[in-house]
Amino acid sequence: MQFQDTGYAIKKTQHIIHHEMSKKLRTIAMTLPQYSVLKALEDHGPMTGAALAKESFVTPQTMHTLLTSMEKRNLIRRTPEIGNNKSLNISITNSGLRLLADAEHALSGVFKKANRALNSDEHTQLMGLLVKLYDGLSQ
Repeated sequence: MQFQDTGYAIKKTQHIIHHEMSKKLRTIAMTLPQYSVLKALEDHGPMTGAALAKESFVTPQTMHTLLTSMEKRNLIRRTPEIGNNKSLNISITNSGLRLLADAEHALSGVFKKANRALNSDEHTQLMGLLVKLYDGLSQ
């Protein structure tokens, strides 16, 4: 496949990666947004819903619905932020950590398949170019 536009090429690649990830996550009764939330909480520790929405690329309204369902499944816990009862900190539970481990096992094949497409030098070059593109667009 040949692409002329950088943004289109990135979007098409992202789409196929997300599609493959979603297929694997469905086998463990998980969605890609749920995976994103659990991964963000594992990586960054407790966060607010607004910060999680931004990190997971969903709207705050969608995040609220997502967090409600995840809390019912005991994957996350919401507690008032110290000194600010209006803001809730969301953290991952032990059940959430176990499901995240299952998800990462399920997704390992997708990531291996993607990584096989590039040799080590190409991977390093791609990552550097993506950071450069991101930095250039975010200024």
